[in-house]
Amino acid sequence: MTTAGQPNSPWLFPGQAPGQHLGAKQLTARLVRVGVRSTGRHAALNALIAEIPAPLLAEALGYHPKTVTLRAGELGTDWAGYAASKARSSAFQR
Repeated sequence: MTTAGQPNSPWLFPGQAPGQHLGAKQLTARLVRVGVRSTGRHAALNALIAEIPAPLLAEALGYHPKTVTLRAGELGTDWAGYAASKARSSAFQR
């Protein structure tokens, strides 16, 4: 089933059963068929880690926070000052 075949589906990638999303293995197989390899997905994740704090990124993408935090550490991305920076910038906007 495709999204065009299921225009009222809430899922971007609907599965075979009504109301269910496409499983991870099926989505991976589809991505590989169109040329999206794991190296591209890892590169995209690395780029996002450089731009977004690990806990927020993990929540947005459905990753476990430890997974993204460990990867951020491997990349040398340090968001330790993020909360303080956001607090200072919001204080100036008041």
